[in-house]
Amino acid sequence: MSNNFIKDRALQIRKGAACWAFIVRAWQAVPLLAILFWSGCALQSSLVGLEQGMEQDRERAQQFQDSLDALRAQVESRAKEARVEKPQGSNQNGIVELLGEIDRLKEQLRRLEGRIEEEGRKASEAMRATDDQVHQVDSLESRLSSIEKRLSLEKSVEGTVPLLSPTEAYTLAYNDYLRGNYDLAIIGFQNYLSQYPNSTQIPQALYWMGQSYYNKADYANAVSFFEQIESRFPQHDTAPNAMLKMGLSFIELSKVDLAKATLQRVIDRFPQSNEARLAKDKLASIR
Repeated sequence: MSNNFIKDRALQIRKGAACWAFIVRAWQAVPLLAILFWSGCALQSSLVGLEQGMEQDRERAQQFQDSLDALRAQVESRAKEARVEKPQGSNQNGIVELLGEIDRLKEQLRRLEGRIEEEGRKASEAMRATDDQVHQVDSLESRLSSIEKRLSLEKSVEGTVPLLSPTEAYTLAYNDYLRGNYDLAIIGFQNYLSQYPNSTQIPQALYWMGQSYYNKADYANAVSFFEQIESRFPQHDTAPNAMLKMGLSFIELSKVDLAKATLQRVIDRFPQSNEARLAKDKLASIR
C-alpha cells in the first residue's frame, strides 16, 4: 500500500469527521432552537391577552368615571336644594330624607372612586407585565440570532466560503469570551484563525484563545497560543501580557525553570511595562 494512498485516505477521514462533527453540533442545537421558538410564540400569545385585558380595564374605568360624574352632579343638585329649602313644618322630614340621600350618594362615590383606583392599579400591573414580556421576547430573539450566527460559522468547513465577515466572526467569539463562555469562544476564535489567516486581528485572536484556555485552567493549551504571539508577533501590544501569562502558566504546570526564563524575558524586552513589574514580583516570590 503506497504512502499516497494512505495520505489520501486519512484526508477523506478527516473531512468526514469534520462534517459529522458539524451535523452533531447542529442536531444538538435543534431542541434549544425549538424551545426558544415555542417560548417566543407563547410570549406573543400572552402579550395579545394582556392587551385585550387592558382594553377591557380601560372600558370599565371609563364606565365608572361616567357613573361618578353623574353622581357628583346629583350630589351638587341635592345640596343646592337643601340650601334653598327652609327646615320648617312639613319640610323638616323632607330635608332629613334629602340629607340621608346625599350621604348615601357620597358613600357610593367613595366606593366608585375606590373601584376606579383599583382598576388603575391593575392597568399599571398589566403594563409592567407587558414590558417584562417584551423584554423576554427581545432576549429570546437575541439568543436565536446568536445561535444562528454560530451555526452558520460552523458550517464553514474546509473548501467552503465563510458565511460571516471577519468582523462578525471575531465579535461573536469575543462576546462569548466576555460572557465567560470559554468553550464557545475557543471554537469561535479557532474558526476565525482558520478562515481569516491574514487578518490584522490574528494576534488578538491568538491572545483570547490563550486567555480562554488560561481561564479554564488548561495551562498547556494556553502556553501554546501565548508562545505563538511571542514568536510571530513579538512587538504587538498583546506580547507583554501574553508572555507574562505564559510564565504564570509554566508555574501552574510546575515548570519553574521555564517560568523563570519567560518572566525574565518580559523584564528584558519590556522593562517599562506594568507586565515587567508584575514579572519581577513573581520572580522574587519563586526564587
